[in-house]
Amino acid sequence: MGFDRFSGGAGSGRYIRVTGGVLDAYGGKDGLDANGDIFLDGGAVSVSSQSQGMDGAVDMDGQFVVTGGTLITAGSAQSPASSSSQTTILISYDSQQASGSVITLKDANGETVAEYTSRIAFTASCITSPKLEQGQTYTLFIDGVKRTDITISSLVTTTSDSGGSYSGGGMGGMGGRGGGRR
Repeated sequence: MGFDRFSGGAGSGRYIRVTGGVLDAYGGKDGLDANGDIFLDGGAVSVSSQSQGMDGAVDMDGQFVVTGGTLITAGSAQSPASSSSQTTILISYDSQQASGSVITLKDANGETVAEYTSRIAFTASCITSPKLEQGQTYTLFIDGVKRTDITISSLVTTTSDSGGSYSGGGMGGMGGRGGGRR
């Protein structure tokens, strides 16, 4: 049995840590991909990537720990770890959204919390920001058209763009490695 240079996972010592700055990633398969953990501590990250099979905008073999910063994806993301301290929304879309679609999340005062123009067609999004607060309601827009209101109910809130329940099956990378939420 030989050495696997791609092996990783939690505690492997391999990780991606974003602490500040601006990162706009585009991936034909995985956008932000670690063979270990991903830590989002600060900065502004936007990612366009797949939402199928084992591919996703944010994909890792270990944990996704969110303690700060803003992230918005056109593509799926694995659910953040329970050790995260910042609220995250995972959204599944009832139909595929076109490349070039503008994803916008606004607070109750109409202020933009996060906004991103996709660079790929997508069926899922992940949004996290220090501006998200549990118990508050936010409105999701695609290309300026209201899709749904999202009330933050827990550290990770899951929903569909029609306001229905989250659909883990068929979302592929949303839960990583084949679908569902971890």
